[in-house]
Amino acid sequence: MGGTPLDRTVEISTRFKEIAVAATRAIGLRFAGVDLYTDDISSEDPRGTYHIIEVNGNLIDYDIHEKPTISGKGVSVTDILLDTLLPASRISGKIIRK
Repeated sequence: MGGTPLDRTVEISTRFKEIAVAATRAIGLRFAGVDLYTDDISSEDPRGTYHIIEVNGNLIDYDIHEKPTISGKGVSVTDILLDTLLPASRISGKIIRK
């Protein structure tokens, strides 16, 4: 059934970013979408509880992060992937596309 995509990118704490990266690496992936459940995604408190719902290596479904249906500005996952995979494609902070 799935959930409703909400963009919380600007709110996520360093702690949860590190948790997501560790979960991605733990299953041998370089890129993944990590679904976390927590009361406060901005919390740095190490005592705060959370649950990893899913680590998804299917990059086909990243459009929900670019255009969230309920709230949030969205994140250009395409630009992030291109910048990471092809760093020479960035000149003065702008991605070159043909």
